[in-house]
Amino acid sequence: MTRRLSDPKRRATIYDVARAADVSHQTVARFLRGERVREETRERVEAALAELKYQPNQSAKALATNRSFRIGAFVHMQAQWALQAIMDGAAEEARKAGYVLDLVAVDPHDPESVSEALKIMAQSSLAGVIVLAAADAMLKAIDANQVSVPVIVERSARKHKGRYSEPDFALGVEHLVELGHRRFFHVSGPLDWPASRARRKAFHGVVRDHDGVVVGDVEGDWSAESGFRAMAEHFDREAGATAVVCANDHMALGVLNWLAGEGITVPDEVSVLGFDGLPDGAFYLPPLTTVAVDDRAFGRNLMRRLLRQMGVKSQAVPTRAQLVVRGSTAPPAQA
Repeated sequence: MTRRLSDPKRRATIYDVARAADVSHQTVARFLRGERVREETRERVEAALAELKYQPNQSAKALATNRSFRIGAFVHMQAQWALQAIMDGAAEEARKAGYVLDLVAVDPHDPESVSEALKIMAQSSLAGVIVLAAADAMLKAIDANQVSVPVIVERSARKHKGRYSEPDFALGVEHLVELGHRRFFHVSGPLDWPASRARRKAFHGVVRDHDGVVVGDVEGDWSAESGFRAMAEHFDREAGATAVVCANDHMALGVLNWLAGEGITVPDEVSVLGFDGLPDGAFYLPPLTTVAVDDRAFGRNLMRRLLRQMGVKSQAVPTRAQLVVRGSTAPPAQA
């Protein structure tokens, strides 16, 4: 029979568990390391752990097992909602497996920044690394540095059905085609990002397959300002574009702002499409049609793949993007 802590506010230790289960603390330590113990003893230890709500101290656990229980994540533009949702999902999955996720902000265009971060992480004895929002320079820096722990980078995510797969982005473009649009203006993300190139490839593929015309293709930087600037500097009403396709919802906001300032009504004169499923998109004026992806699930799957590389049993769960039709898209006026 187990015994409760005299002070319920105090965090239970391995010695408390041992006393409650009437075993030695060495036995509890062996159980926590996954070593074999007698069935009757295992049941007593499990009951004590549950009743005392025992939470292992990761530092002590690392010393006992000679393993690190920290995972590093290279991130950029942490203020963006989509990236934050991905990291929330990854952190949640890491926590379930008994790991802590450390975030390190790096400049994806600066190899020195990435190399320095890798050196810091190597000194921190991390168990694994996740790399998100990766530009080409970041990927080259990772390839150039010898990393002794498992690493999951964004480019490998493209090989799986997930957040950056081309079919997801094509879903929105196909929606515009079905409405009757054939003349398009495109605002891509930065083209030194694999994610941007994948979305751009999907866009051009759908337009080509339906005998459409691209009257403008401008590179943005994911920000609303770049969407506004792309329209202000490159959009030509005489070219006859009836739809503007944006590589993310933030840039679509800038596009909507510019169109409103020019007196061009959406969607009566021009339809606007985003990508990400930003929650605030429902409150744009007009509400933004977008392709929504489950970023938290994507983050969880990234972490599960890393955990598998680290030898931890973990199974990825398929995710599916969803077209969310709102007030920013409609058939073209001449259709």
